[in-house]
Amino acid sequence: MLEKSADSPYFYDLPEDEAEFLRALLTGNEAGDYCVKRSYILWDGRRIVAAEGALAPFLENIVKAEYKKRRVIIEKKIFGSVKRLKLCIYDRKDCEAEHLPIPALQTDRKPFEWKAGEYVELWSEAYEGKALKIARVDEHRRKVYVEVELFGTTTELEVEEEEIKTKRSEE
Repeated sequence: MLEKSADSPYFYDLPEDEAEFLRALLTGNEAGDYCVKRSYILWDGRRIVAAEGALAPFLENIVKAEYKKRRVIIEKKIFGSVKRLKLCIYDRKDCEAEHLPIPALQTDRKPFEWKAGEYVELWSEAYEGKALKIARVDEHRRKVYVEVELFGTTTELEVEEEEIKTKRSEE
């Protein structure tokens, strides 16, 4: 819950994680001016695989990429609720057209290896020892949706890639 700062009736204190998010987006100069600069991206024709600039720490938060408009939309919890933010991007073609140096950007991101129909085991104690079937994947957001039985019906559970312990054979 956001609360008004005791120092001012017009500003709110932010939780540290939200304040850190805003600091990560902004770049400043000696005069105290701040802005969000566009981010250089590498993309494989389908999705962004690496970025430099404000977007770099938030690749998993991308919900939409509009390459022709040179922007991406990310979702992030801020000011107490999930907000959508638009960030400007540019790539190698833009550097060549604008006669800018091309940043040396490498990707150390491992390929997304999960596919619908495979079985996985999660780190969660609630599902320990159970093989769960992947119903669908969102490769861009690096998420999988596994089928779980809940109250007698099968439903999908959204799972972060890091929550997957291992692949399993069907049981």
